[in-house]
Amino acid sequence: MQIYENNLNLLSQFLDFLKFKIDSGTLTLGEAEGLSRMFLSNISLSGTAEDIAAYYHRTPQDVRNVVHRKMIAKPVRRVHYDMTEFMKIAPEKWKG
Repeated sequence: MQIYENNLNLLSQFLDFLKFKIDSGTLTLGEAEGLSRMFLSNISLSGTAEDIAAYYHRTPQDVRNVVHRKMIAKPVRRVHYDMTEFMKIAPEKWKG
């Protein structure tokens, strides 16, 4: 359990600093490209329709409608969708 908590703490600090760099405009092009490649290639991030709806401030039914109309891949489980793939098809007006 200690290793898990240490990893979460390290990840939290890393993400906090990354958010700081993004918000302050100091993230370099190389860092942005490397992070994008790493996240999109190596990390599978999924969530329920409810999770995705809460993130985009929409209803779960809105998410299901977009998934059924546009998403090619089936969800890993009936209630989980690939967030990386959903971000590519999310309507522009949702992206605030």
